[in-house]
Amino acid sequence: MSLKLPAAVKQARDILEQVTPLYTDCGKLCQGLCCRPMEGASALDAAVLAFTSINFMRQFVPDGTFIHGVIKDGGQAANVIPEYASLEYYFRAPKMADALKMSDDAVKRAQAAAEACGVKMESSIYECPYGEILLNEPLADLMKEAFEEVGLKDIEPIDDKPVGSSDVGAVSFVCPTIHATIKIAADDVAGHSKEMADATISPEGQQALKDGAKSLAIAAHRLLTDTEALAKCQEDHKVQLAAAEP
Repeated sequence: MSLKLPAAVKQARDILEQVTPLYTDCGKLCQGLCCRPMEGASALDAAVLAFTSINFMRQFVPDGTFIHGVIKDGGQAANVIPEYASLEYYFRAPKMADALKMSDDAVKRAQAAAEACGVKMESSIYECPYGEILLNEPLADLMKEAFEEVGLKDIEPIDDKPVGSSDVGAVSFVCPTIHATIKIAADDVAGHSKEMADATISPEGQQALKDGAKSLAIAAHRLLTDTEALAKCQEDHKVQLAAAEP
């Protein structure tokens, strides 16, 4: 049985951490009725047991954390005991430490399931971990001013509730970072949906692309020409970086 775990990410006030394990069970192949099934070992049984055990974690994880998992491979024929099965997971949390803790717990549960079913288990991280985004208030204020300059209205303040995952979190540990967004669809349109994809090529989507490019240019020009504004962003980044260190 194999268990895949991707990485974790929390975009502070905007993104969730995710760590994904992959579990693989290596069982013993045996055709159900044509040989001696009592000599077989089912990787699928271990995968199902692991999936159930990991699901039991949900009651005991912190608020704001999520567990997403699927059985990627469970065998090829109903009358053949699977010698291989795999699961794939994402663990998301506001903080990297919480996501990693959930991932470690899941691996232990998968290992226990494999031992209970008499199969071998391997785990691996199949995506690079995402770290939380270090928020930069001065840079956020600067971006708000840029939005206003291009004519955008009803600009919302920074949201400190994670809503997704992004590798921009890694960037925020190197330099001041902002993850600003411009609305292109109604509130009831979900992300990662066909409706959202359609919105990206709608007139609103095209206008948002132009407004976003202009706003980034305005903010960049401000940072290049206003040493005081740049210094504030850099100083805030140092403070946030120090606070994030274990």
